Amino acid sequence: MAQNQPQSPRRSQLQAGDIGDRALRVLDQLGIERGLGLRVLIIALVSGVVAALIDTVIELPTGALWFMFGWGLIAALNGPTYLFAKGKESIAATIMSAVTGFVALLAWWIITKIIGERDFGYNPADALNLLEVLVCGVVVGLLSYGWFVLLRWLPGKVGR
Repeated sequence: MAQNQPQSPRRSQLQAGDIGDRALRVLDQLGIERGLGLRVLIIALVSGVVAALIDTVIELPTGALWFMFGWGLIAALNGPTYLFAKGKESIAATIMSAVTGFVALLAWWIITKIIGERDFGYNPADALNLLEVLVCGVVVGLLSYGWFVLLRWLPGKVGR
């Protein structure tokens, strides 16, 4: 005789709280301070939006003058933010440089896509797709982090 007992949730099903707990454990294992990491991500998000708005206001003809905050510049500016806030190189700063580079470039890309075409009939965000934004943001964020780590290390190694 089978009894109608409620089945317990299977082990493979994750609850929302389980995912949050796992994410917090990963952050702790990597040494990323939650408060500082959140502030750095907010800075990256806001700076990406502001960069897109500045690019829209300035409206430089991209083909003639290749200066835009997008195309990686905003990712490079945000890459070492966690390093500057923390004051030392670490795996947490390396990971956050990749994340902030991506977030800043993603924010720029989304706002630029929303704003639409410019007066000269070209939207710079159309040249990138989401995968390119991800790869470029991560790579440029890491490169800028590496550059600032090198700048901190190099003066002690170069003789005067």
